[in-house]
Amino acid sequence: MTEETQKEVLDTLYHRPPYLQIESYEQIEGETITVKKTLWPDTFYFKGHFPGAPVVPGAMMCEMIFQTSCLLLTKLHPEDEKKGMAIGVLTKIREAKFRSFLRPHDKITIKVKVVSKVGDHFQMEGQISKDDKTIALVKFNCSNIESSSLLH
Repeated sequence: MTEETQKEVLDTLYHRPPYLQIESYEQIEGETITVKKTLWPDTFYFKGHFPGAPVVPGAMMCEMIFQTSCLLLTKLHPEDEKKGMAIGVLTKIREAKFRSFLRPHDKITIKVKVVSKVGDHFQMEGQISKDDKTIALVKFNCSNIESSSLLH
């Protein structure tokens, strides 16, 4: 992790702490991004999920994958961001599987790839692994949309 990639993440994603789940990325190869992350015990969701036996909620595992996909799509399609589009807006979760738990101090790898693209619409797959074992696998769709549609 470098200060440069940390700054890139903050410059790229709209999320901010405590909801921001991605601090930096390791690499982008083709249409795949890899993120490494340590799950710190003081992270907000461990306080209530579950006291005495803290685990990462499945919804937060999904969110880690979704934020990673936004970072990837912004890097792959900088022209859309320059046009004022919101990048990687989640439109559908096709499948989510959770095979084990994540706990404080776990070191994880998040990988997300573009499976297919039609216009500004993407089919994506993401996984979280720990010690080379898949913990979560999510298949989802997202789109690059006009930023103005997010405002009300």
